[in-house]
Amino acid sequence: MNASTTFSHLNVLIEINLLKYDHADRMLESSGVAAYRFFIKKESTYVIKQLNRDQLLEVAKSPKTLESCSECASLSCPGWVSVPGYFDLAQLKVVGTLRTESTEQSWDEYHPHGTHLWSEAAPIALQHHPYNRADVLECVCCKRTFLHYTEYGGYYLDERIRELNPMLIIK
Repeated sequence: MNASTTFSHLNVLIEINLLKYDHADRMLESSGVAAYRFFIKKESTYVIKQLNRDQLLEVAKSPKTLESCSECASLSCPGWVSVPGYFDLAQLKVVGTLRTESTEQSWDEYHPHGTHLWSEAAPIALQHHPYNRADVLECVCCKRTFLHYTEYGGYYLDERIRELNPMLIIK
């Protein structure tokens, strides 16, 4: 691959300058392509698997070490939190996505028991915000799992993360 590589998919061309971006994530929103998200890192392309509820439960219940490792121990996040500036997201690998690119994006949240977005007990409702924009990440060392999305504000980007708790995943 050369420094500037072009990927063609359904007549959509996206140029990514690999010298400029160490880790670039580009969605094919305008192309009408469903369930594809490309991550470019060190001249490799990954297509992220879209997970349904059952697959998410399987990931959430998968074996992990009893304690968080030194790589992810600083992430204490039973509810959504901003990713600390000192934390390197490269310590986590993407194992899937909950994004449903083929459907209309919903900003509605689901809080039937008086919880709110930041609540530790907030349900994980896949068709509601922010879960419908989240990826599933796993620590490369201890296999601890997290949900991650980016909040796009008017003048800022806020990377948010939450530990994946299988007890909070609802139908």
